Parts: sequence; structure tokens; C-alpha cells
Amino acid sequence: MENGTILKRDIASGIDNGNSQFVGPSYDYHEVMKVKVVTVGDMSVGKTSLAVRYAKHEFIESYNETIGASFYVRSIEVSGKTFLFQIWDTAGQERFRSLVPMYLRDAKIAILVYDVTSMDSFDAAASWLKDLLASSPSSVKIALVGNKMDLSDQRAVSVEVAKSFASQKNLAFIETSAKTGENVDTLFTMLGEMMLEDADALDRQISSDTSTSSPVVDVRNVKFPSQRRCCRS
Repeated sequence: MENGTILKRDIASGIDNGNSQFVGPSYDYHEVMKVKVVTVGDMSVGKTSLAVRYAKHEFIESYNETIGASFYVRSIEVSGKTFLFQIWDTAGQERFRSLVPMYLRDAKIAILVYDVTSMDSFDAAASWLKDLLASSPSSVKIALVGNKMDLSDQRAVSVEVAKSFASQKNLAFIETSAKTGENVDTLFTMLGEMMLEDADALDRQISSDTSTSSPVVDVRNVKFPSQRRCCRS
């Protein structure tokens, strides 16, 4: 399942325009863990490029601006567990920002993207993070992603500065290049590992709750005193 199952839907304001297409083998969706992933960040930081690179192994130099959101899906196997990443690529334009909370509903992971060649986009990440924390479930995992790392001669945001910000805010961090593909698969593998940690923690909690619960008595092995039946007079 190296390429997985790929599904792309172009969606404007949450409405499927009917241009859905499946690429790849049929797949039993009941065997996977579905994970809703939402990308956020300023326009032109490469959110769509990241999603397309991961889902379709392609890079297109220029895209039309995302209207509302686009939807991509790809499956991945991490440590024997299969995840189906349902990636909602949101628009970065200010006029669509009010729609982001709608897409964050039920999200498991948020990818906060900035452009390593743009300090403005990095500064804006703090504002996007504030929106994320206010609008997303408390359990959501957030990854800070510096895109366009291939443009090293134009770098404006150092790795150290971004790492420090991520550490202060308790975010996962990685740099990527949607153009070359560098670290894109690594990013989603990292996200899968984050979900595995949550699943393992839940299993441990369930196991702990079970072991400390009241013992179960097998009534088949319990002898009850015989009941006397009263005779009618």
C-alpha cells in the first residue's frame, strides 16, 4: 500500500461540486483509522502544494486560489496501523478566514503552515494558532510546518527561531519542500506516530480502568441457599 488510496474533491464553502475522482485500488474503509487533518496559514505559503504533493505525488508551479477548502485523501501505514488522512486544505485569504472554524470541527490534526522565505507568514502563524486553539477540539494535535525549505538562499525564518516558537507553544515542528517532496512523507508519518501515541495512551487507560474495576463474579459457580416453599393450607 505504498501509494494508498487517493481521493480528491474540490469543495467550495463545504459544498462538493461533483468533480470527485478516485485514483488507485478499491479499499475497505472499515479497516483503517480515519483522521481529519486541516491545513491553515496565510495564502501562498504552499498549503495546497503540500496536500497535492502528499496525496498525488505531484507539484504544480502555480494554482488558482483555494476557494473555501479543497479535500484530499491518502492512506498510510505506520507501525502496522493504517491511517486514512482526510486532508482539508483551507483558503488563506482573509475573506475566508471565518470559515476555518467550520472545517476544524472534529479535526484530529491541524497543520499550521508558513513560508520560510516570508517572516510575515511566520509572524501570522501566532494569530492562526490563536484561532486554532479557540476553534478546534481540545484534543487536536498541531504541527508547525515551514514550507519552501528548498529556497535556502531566500530564507527569512531560521530553523532555530521556528523551533523555539514550536517548543514554547508545545507544537510538533518540521520543515518541508512541496516542490522537491523533501520531508513531506516524513511529516505525515510523524502525524501518524502522534495518533499512535494517543491510541496507545487510550489503550493503557482502558486497561487501567478494567484492572481497577470491581471483580466480576461468575454466578454459575455460586451456590445459593435453597428456598423453602410454603405449603398452602
